[in-house]
Order: sequence, then structure tokens, then C-alpha cells
Amino acid sequence: GELARGLADLTSPALAQTMQSIYHNPPAIDDAALEKFSVVSICQQYRQLQRT
Repeated sequence: GELARGLADLTSPALAQTMQSIYHNPPAIDDAALEKFSVVSICQQYRQLQRT
């Protein structure tokens, strides 16, 4: 997907090039994608751990 652009080979030049590319052309991140990192979502996941 779109976020795969952030993957880089394990060399310093490749990482630097990827970081520059992402910095200058950041991927679009919508609210739905960020929702799984919300406090409410994380707390719900944590509570689910108690049930297993």
C-alpha cells in the first residue's frame, strides 16, 4: 500500500533517501487509520487481554 514507500533497504544511503522522500511527500493518513491508536481503542484492547 501507500505506506510501503517507507520501507528501505538496510543501508545508510537507502534509509536516508527513503526518509527524504517521505519527508518531502508524506503519505495521506486519514482519521480512520489513526483511530486504532486512540486512547479509547488502546484501552479496549487492553481490557480484552483480561478476558483471555
